[in-house]
Amino acid sequence: MSRQKSKMTKASWHKLLRESLEGWHWEGSQLVAANAQKGQLGPTSTSLVKYFFVKQVYATHNASRQVRKAIEKVLSTLKDGCWGINFGSGHTRYHSQLLNVDLAYSKQLDIHSDGRPLPFRDTSLDGCEKLQIITCGKNIS
Repeated sequence: MSRQKSKMTKASWHKLLRESLEGWHWEGSQLVAANAQKGQLGPTSTSLVKYFFVKQVYATHNASRQVRKAIEKVLSTLKDGCWGINFGSGHTRYHSQLLNVDLAYSKQLDIHSDGRPLPFRDTSLDGCEKLQIITCGKNIS
């Protein structure tokens, strides 16, 4: 899937970011890292075994009613004007004030990362959530 650069359209959360966005650019309302992986995550961009393992085995725990209730309970405490971040969000949007960040492109993303430090101002975020991240690669800390 190809994405064309569009005019910068700042997202409603742009005030959370540092002034310098070196290494980042806007594509519509998504903030995109300079070396972010192009294309959507799927069987064409990664091995079929890995894709189906993540999609059908590893990532199924969020379908549980208990897990969804627990997530909703935590997110209901997010007050107006407060922002959190969901690392490894994939195609999931849990809350409008929870920014989606992932290495693989998705229409649900707010930030399409390449693993570099995120450009947020100090103390601008009120929470962090990561339910399902599989780390694979060299030098991941």
